[in-house]
Amino acid sequence: MVRRENPNVSNGRTRVALVTGANRGLGLETSRQLLAKSLSVVLTGRDDDALERAARGLDQDGRRAMTAALDVADVGSIEHTQRLIEQRFGRVDILYAPAYSMSKAALNAFTRILAHTYRTRGVLVNAVDPGWVRTDMGGPSAPRSPQEGADTIVWLATLPDTGPTGGFFRDRRAIEW
Repeated sequence: MVRRENPNVSNGRTRVALVTGANRGLGLETSRQLLAKSLSVVLTGRDDDALERAARGLDQDGRRAMTAALDVADVGSIEHTQRLIEQRFGRVDILYAPAYSMSKAALNAFTRILAHTYRTRGVLVNAVDPGWVRTDMGGPSAPRSPQEGADTIVWLATLPDTGPTGGFFRDRRAIEW
């Protein structure tokens, strides 16, 4: 029997993912799928009550999910969230930083720069195009479900350390940028 290392455990510790906008849509579904793969998840967003409801629905006992109010445009909010995460989990292993306002080329260049910068530290950095998804933002006419949109995000977040880095992906395949 060949024993494969669990990509969701690093140095004997469960990996920790931070998900922005986690109280609804793709963020909620991504959180659900990461928890199902036995990762710990920090659900972030601007609405504390909505985050708490989402977390209770995903992790009844609260052992692997925590919430943190986070405004990614506010340095103080980011620092506060970082302190909370360090107290609870000690670190974050996985982050899909918000980049809606960046152009596609800038996002991909940033992905490649980060991938090159952190390659020697065992950190994989990739970008995802989830497609047009039926969320509050995407609307009811979108052809993809939140489950389909989150699939590649979760796949990349749970890659083994030898996985690809510096790429742009849709449907678990590298795409041109």
